[in-house]
Amino acid sequence: MLDILLLTEAIVPEAKTFTQRYGLRDDELLVRTRFLDDQLGKQYGLPLTDLCIPHSQCVQLPLQEERCIITENKMNFLTLPAFAHTFALFGEGSTVSSLGAIPWLATCPIFYWGDLDAHGFQILSRLRETFPHVISLMMDANTLHTFAEFCVAGVPYALHHLPHLTPEEQTLFQHLARKNIRLEQGRIEHRYALQCLRSHLQ
Repeated sequence: MLDILLLTEAIVPEAKTFTQRYGLRDDELLVRTRFLDDQLGKQYGLPLTDLCIPHSQCVQLPLQEERCIITENKMNFLTLPAFAHTFALFGEGSTVSSLGAIPWLATCPIFYWGDLDAHGFQILSRLRETFPHVISLMMDANTLHTFAEFCVAGVPYALHHLPHLTPEEQTLFQHLARKNIRLEQGRIEHRYALQCLRSHLQ
């Protein structure tokens, strides 16, 4: 129908999607951000501490050199405590894959807190392709041992080498992949998590 109603020059015949073919607006990926420092919002003229914005606008946020915590668990994201000069990104689904297109993140100290399983380490390695300075949080053998009672079967993962892990992370990744083990970050005790966060951020 639109092929009939629209002018020929308004149609992109080689486009791969319906919206692109007819010049319609796509639903854009949203990035959720929490300021863990109340002063950040005031500093940048934003009267908010929790905001969800289109990816294209996130690229324009003036948060250079502030510390960033990326986590994929919503409850952890919502309960992260206050830290000076720090904000959090909710890395749900495809959000993490899109962060490489936010250039100012390269100026930020970045901390990634993911599940202790093969998939979590895959995401960590992918993040370091663009941001090699990313530091992992609670993705270590001691955390796995401390909360071993909460481990469950993970998603089967073809064992191979991930190029952007530290030697310790690589060893743990291969163990988790081989044994098909998963420790969800949400099962880590809150007090333990606070101690770890404070040791890195205070």
